[in-house]
Amino acid sequence: ENAEKVAAEFGIEHVANDWQELVQRDDVDLVSVVTPPATHLEITLAALAQGKAVLCEKPMAMTADEAKQMTEHAQQANVLALIDHELRFLSNRHAMRAMVHKGAIGKVRHCNYVFRSDYRAVLDRPWDWWSDEKMGGGTLGAIGSHAVDSFRWLLDAEVSEVSALLSTHIAERPDKSSGGMRRVTSD
Repeated sequence: ENAEKVAAEFGIEHVANDWQELVQRDDVDLVSVVTPPATHLEITLAALAQGKAVLCEKPMAMTADEAKQMTEHAQQANVLALIDHELRFLSNRHAMRAMVHKGAIGKVRHCNYVFRSDYRAVLDRPWDWWSDEKMGGGTLGAIGSHAVDSFRWLLDAEVSEVSALLSTHIAERPDKSSGGMRRVTSD
């Protein structure tokens, strides 16, 4: 219903009811995977098997083994497959990268990434996949992946060590389906 409304607003001719229908279409060249991380492997492999290019939201996969499978399938299919690290395209990030590469701040010896947001701190925010560790929810995957990618890209170097403190600050969230509270399992 919402997809049909958006399609009408933007003049989109076809609305797919599920992703499997979408990856089968001959007139689709690229599949953008913007679903919960626990679904990325299945959707990406299906799209690659159909010869579709893939732009996958981060975190790419639930495990390193899943990411390896996705990478290998893309290479075997000789199809473009990318991770959506959108922060690389911000103008301030490009300015920082240029400063680092020109030596404007000297040799970088240590990096610290601080993320502050009240996005998940709202107490009455309903329970969703972000609240579920098994679906790939949580700050580590959503924000930690940005931190690691930012440092790798800014410095043209691999990260050698990571340290993080994670905790669940809101233990339960309202569950729309039951009307009760549901336990949060993600950080």
